[in-house]
Amino acid sequence: MKIVIIDGYNELFKHQSGENLEQKRLSYIQDICHRYQSFSGRVFLVFDGKYGNKSHKKPQKNIFLYFSSNPQEADDYICDLIQKHHKNELEIITRDEKIKRFAKTYSCKTRSHSSHSTKKQKRTKSITPSLEDHENQLFRLALKMRDDNSSE
Repeated sequence: MKIVIIDGYNELFKHQSGENLEQKRLSYIQDICHRYQSFSGRVFLVFDGKYGNKSHKKPQKNIFLYFSSNPQEADDYICDLIQKHHKNELEIITRDEKIKRFAKTYSCKTRSHSSHSTKKQKRTKSITPSLEDHENQLFRLALKMRDDNSSE
């Protein structure tokens, strides 16, 4: 099975502008879900977490969101995922040289952000996140995407 692991904030800050951090992240997650909606493998999108609680969300059947647990950073969590899934066909999307070197020790393909453009695409329907806490926003996004996929 092919697995793509994306260094979330690394990619987000390279390609998203404007908006507050949570809006950028939600918009980026939507972009990734749209981009990989017909992808037959899995996509692991990893962000730095906070407050010591690792979390995992699944906004789409093949997209998995991970938030690292403080003090573990997303980079370390990505390396853990590489170790866990290295027998699969892995592609790592990051600009981080430490992660790239680590991935190459497991014979993973790596791509930098310059070759993985995520320019915003025009949407016919947008989701405006409320100012509630981040997990509620992600949960609503996941429900919305599930409903959109069900109606197609």
